[in-house]
Amino acid sequence: MVSIMKHAVGTLRILSILLLGVSPTLAADPNVEVEDGRFLIGKTPVPSGCFQRLMTELNGDDVTRSIYLTRASVRGCINSNEPGRDVDYSIVADKGDRIYEVRICEQVDGSMGADCATLIVQFNVYPYILGDQIKNVLSLDKLGER
Repeated sequence: MVSIMKHAVGTLRILSILLLGVSPTLAADPNVEVEDGRFLIGKTPVPSGCFQRLMTELNGDDVTRSIYLTRASVRGCINSNEPGRDVDYSIVADKGDRIYEVRICEQVDGSMGADCATLIVQFNVYPYILGDQIKNVLSLDKLGER
């Protein structure tokens, strides 16, 4: 009887993880605010470098869909040791449901001067499995480009 109960609890736990993974809105809502044209998580500004990591590279590589802004352990992009290159962003449009169009421009060497992109991004909270615990982490997801 005890082993059946442990199996049932384990199955429910896995099911809840899968449900949270499919629907991030089932997790806690992200605390994202816009102030003076900048995104804030709590009162911490989201660095421009976090958006830069979602840009398509000059060589055409488009390999990053999502980044952790916060983490359950160690650091996320918000408090990363890698601030990013000379880059800035501006909010173009609020599409609702935590979806935004964001224009990112990165200074580059040579005659090009700058590499700019308009990304469609969404802030979401996802479950993060850390050992036998499940923690919610805030992520920035790239949904597309203009």
